[in-house]
Amino acid sequence: MLRIRSSAAILMLCLLAAACPAAGTPEDMLMEAQRLENAGSVQQAADKYESFLKQYTDHSQVVDAHYRLGKCYDALGMVDQAVGHLKAVTSSDKKNFRGRQDAFYALGKLQASTKNYDGAIATYEAMLGEGAGIYEDEVLGLCGGYYAIAGGLQTGPAVAQGRQNGLGGRCHQRPCPAVSSQRADTRTDAEGRRCLPDAEETG
Repeated sequence: MLRIRSSAAILMLCLLAAACPAAGTPEDMLMEAQRLENAGSVQQAADKYESFLKQYTDHSQVVDAHYRLGKCYDALGMVDQAVGHLKAVTSSDKKNFRGRQDAFYALGKLQASTKNYDGAIATYEAMLGEGAGIYEDEVLGLCGGYYAIAGGLQTGPAVAQGRQNGLGGRCHQRPCPAVSSQRADTRTDAEGRRCLPDAEETG
């Protein structure tokens, strides 16, 4: 009788284990979060990414989790949270992270959406300093627009910091003489540096 009860207990435990699988590895948690994100369950995915970041602070995929969580919060309209996690990506020392340029781009747009133009300019100065890749022309145009909106300031804190860091203050470059047939976003000055559109051209 005792053996039968023991066998029944073991069977019950096995059934419970099958119904409620163990949490698994950190990679399993990330994969589940990505599955939820791809399925459109963004809030659930965000919760899963948050849990991962709290439990595995030194994991090799922490930057990826911050990036994906930032994108989730952006999709949910939670701007402050999105900015915080995207900043964790852009301030990390993992320069070769595949989503780094996208994080810079999204961060600058979010900062500008809250009228933090100085922050957006600083973000894009840093991005241009590292190499903006396919975003370069658009980012230069956005910077020109942000300066125009902010009153055409040439020496704000963001630009000063950019110069201090040796980035050349590329976002603050103003219009320069160019052949009228050239597109504004492809102009260069006498030294071959890119010039930005006039304020009215940036919209």
